[in-house]
Amino acid sequence: MSYDLWFRAPGSPPTLDELVAYFSAQPHVEVRENQAFYRHPDTGVYGSFDLDDRGDDRVCAFNLNYFRPHVFGLELEPLLTAFVGHFALGVEDPQGDGMGSGPYSPEGFLRGWNAGNAFAHEAILAHQAPDALFSQPRARLEAVWNWNLRREQLQASFEVLLEPGFVPTLMYLVLPECPDRVTVCAVWGDAMPLALPDVADQVILLGEGIDVPRHVAVDAVRPLLQDYPRIAPGSSHPTGLSLL
Repeated sequence: MSYDLWFRAPGSPPTLDELVAYFSAQPHVEVRENQAFYRHPDTGVYGSFDLDDRGDDRVCAFNLNYFRPHVFGLELEPLLTAFVGHFALGVEDPQGDGMGSGPYSPEGFLRGWNAGNAFAHEAILAHQAPDALFSQPRARLEAVWNWNLRREQLQASFEVLLEPGFVPTLMYLVLPECPDRVTVCAVWGDAMPLALPDVADQVILLGEGIDVPRHVAVDAVRPLLQDYPRIAPGSSHPTGLSLL
């Protein structure tokens, strides 16, 4: 099950070479065998453009799998919006709650994607026990995704302050002592300066002298963070931040 969208050019459509050149210049996009494949290494979000789907005035097709966290749509929307604006494209959106045939809009894309994704969740969960899957509240998913999406930018902005510090990618793990839920973890290696987001549950300790990775609850070390620089939620950075 997937969300499918076709792009149309009301005027002269871009050539295949122009499409390849455009997507090759986009961050986290790899063009291979006439397909532009987006994948972000920190968020895990992905989607693809089929550059071979060119009939009539069709320019290409976009595909995004359903039964994915809603943040997949949030991350891919700017990529779609920029692509449509660059080539002045319209869309053919066959989704029931989608945009139909005509102009593209970010709101229309997110409406169609979210509706189809919700339907896919309902259909799949009707045949699979809900307790066989892990889930997270919407706000928490967005907080973890937002941190990971901006991790590289945050790392660069703190290079002087943190050098040789580290801005970790947040990971969802199932820990032995908590087998019924996922835990948000951040790796802390070699006791280097660390940017630690508030949304993390556990810090995993790695480095010289630690034979087996250890983890400690962030709540247990939170009192130690009070005297260190902090950026509050809602500032120019994605989440709360403590620097160790």
